[in-house]
Amino acid sequence: MSASLPIVISLKQRGFYLTTSFPFFAIGFAFLVIPFLQKNIEKIKFLSNKILKFLVIGLFFVSIFANIYFWGKPQRNIDKIYDVKKVCEIVPENSTISICQKTYYDWSLHGYFARFSNISISDLSENKFLLLDKNCTDKDTLDYKKIDLELNNYFLFEKKY
Repeated sequence: MSASLPIVISLKQRGFYLTTSFPFFAIGFAFLVIPFLQKNIEKIKFLSNKILKFLVIGLFFVSIFANIYFWGKPQRNIDKIYDVKKVCEIVPENSTISICQKTYYDWSLHGYFARFSNISISDLSENKFLLLDKNCTDKDTLDYKKIDLELNNYFLFEKKY
């Protein structure tokens, strides 16, 4: 309870904060199960060492196969990752993109741009490229021309010179 109770009373209740309490729940569950196992250990011995070894080796190979199968396939933010990769094809590495103030607080967008092309995003400065969320209304696009790029959630603009 010492690991999860502070999260319950906190104002920031996010799922990943609870992850640190999982080992404590596992230890607590083990303390509850150990007395039952000690009393019934003779009944559980039907699993011989050969069957246990087979299960462990099988689980090992299944986990290897699953890692190979899912390698490079994003499981979340598929549309956002697609958009970021398309923008990274046009915007040079190590540059800065202007964005809406509302979009600035999308930290996963920051992370994906940094990860794929070391691109920074800023809501304060005017840069050569402007990336607008389709719902953005706080940026003026008069000094920019729209780049014809098929994106799911954004529009990309380039500064007119």
